[in-house]
Amino acid sequence: MGLSPDANTTLYFCEACAHKFKITSATVTVPYPKSETKMTTQAVTTVSKIYKFSLEQPHVNKPELVKIPQGGVIRKMTFLDARPRLWVEFDTLKEFDYEDRYFQVFGTGALIPAYLRYIGTYFEITVHSANPFVWHVYEMPAPTE
Repeated sequence: MGLSPDANTTLYFCEACAHKFKITSATVTVPYPKSETKMTTQAVTTVSKIYKFSLEQPHVNKPELVKIPQGGVIRKMTFLDARPRLWVEFDTLKEFDYEDRYFQVFGTGALIPAYLRYIGTYFEITVHSANPFVWHVYEMPAPTE
């Protein structure tokens, strides 16, 4: 899934929807079917992708730094392959740097500072316990120096 270059360098083919896109100066022209016989175009100034980012030390009682594309929007948080994962959408037509984002995991019943932003909850089932652990992920402001 994604955009792949066509034979013409300004045309791109979207593998997901089988449309061709013309990219000119960071504007994408997308053909949309208006009826069975006519096509119309709509200018799109962004093309987004969603990538997965991991919390590597999720149960340490301190914030964890994750480098995410600047302006990235967290769309979902899941527990996959024994790690909490953040699914982040960002604009791929703009040049971007990675920014430092800080997250902390809290167990159910823990005291959570009011200034943190809730991201999601996940369940961790282990072989040693019949009941799953329930964890809650929060984003925190970058620390000041």
